[in-house]
Amino acid sequence: MWVLSLFFPQLFPTRVILAMIGEKGSGKTSLLRRVSRLLFGAHFNVTALTSKPDDFDAAITTDPLVVADNADDAPKWFPDKLAVLATGGSVKRRILYTTNTLGEFSIVASLAITSRTPNFQREDVAERILPMYVERLETFEPEAAIMKDLDSNRNEIISAMFTDIQRALRELLSQKDVIYRTKFRMADFADFLLKLAPIFSTRDEVRGLLDRLGAAQLDFSSENDPLVDLIGKWLKDESHDRVNFERSVTLTQLGKELAMLADAPHALPWEANNPQSFGQYFRNRKGTLKEIYDMSERKGQAGTTLVSFRPRLTEPLPMDDGGFGGLGEEEYEQFDQDWDEFCSRENTEVEK
Repeated sequence: MWVLSLFFPQLFPTRVILAMIGEKGSGKTSLLRRVSRLLFGAHFNVTALTSKPDDFDAAITTDPLVVADNADDAPKWFPDKLAVLATGGSVKRRILYTTNTLGEFSIVASLAITSRTPNFQREDVAERILPMYVERLETFEPEAAIMKDLDSNRNEIISAMFTDIQRALRELLSQKDVIYRTKFRMADFADFLLKLAPIFSTRDEVRGLLDRLGAAQLDFSSENDPLVDLIGKWLKDESHDRVNFERSVTLTQLGKELAMLADAPHALPWEANNPQSFGQYFRNRKGTLKEIYDMSERKGQAGTTLVSFRPRLTEPLPMDDGGFGGLGEEEYEQFDQDWDEFCSRENTEVEK
């Protein structure tokens, strides 16, 4: 579906970014090189990231497809560029040999990335990523033989693709006034998939795919994030005779207590003794935290922010015929009262 979307760029004011993620020898670069060669011919190839953002800007404002290869040690500017590309922005540059003449260049490229250990997991970028995880291959074939096979079958493959494109055009035309709304962040791509679902599958299956894709994006953004791991550890911590479950704390206090639980506070992505640094990092990850935990937020005294967490219930309680989570109606009402009373208390040692 992502490959098919390349033929309809006018439908995507916002763009998803394909990310092939896997260890060395998983064939991620070879796969994207074949896709590029299939669509654009033998002259087209993957691109290595350089330290200069101008090189990247030139590529995404010129080529219809850019494959950024081996983005493990991507420059600091790379996540910002990904966010601009995904939202359909433009690049502004001073025209050469002029003093004050500004040129604006529209971003025309769709982007694919290969990486073993991605460092572009920022929340606003992660929700625009289409993550594809691949494993190391067990056997290997020479790249020259793979490309020769592709070239010899290119006409047949392109013919098959144009059959799908023709079917896509009919589906898009028949649903030109239909808008599909989903919880998936990249709404343009979700709408495209749901309109074209009958070509490959059913809309119910595609909705399920989008739900799983949203979960994969959440995993991508939270993978190896010390803030997510430390909050989970903090919720279980009872070393100070307190219960952190539903406990309201300021961001400054939360940052201090998380730093105390960290094995290497100096290696955290925020400055351990700097409340402003932690507050900025926390706000940038707030959307991900709300997806993983039941998180509440309110204003305290002097404009401080108070937050509290509880583990998110991932599976529903088993229901008996009465529908009260296995309890009788009176027992459930008593449990509900006890729960409300518990949640209203803070810094209380609770008997397990």
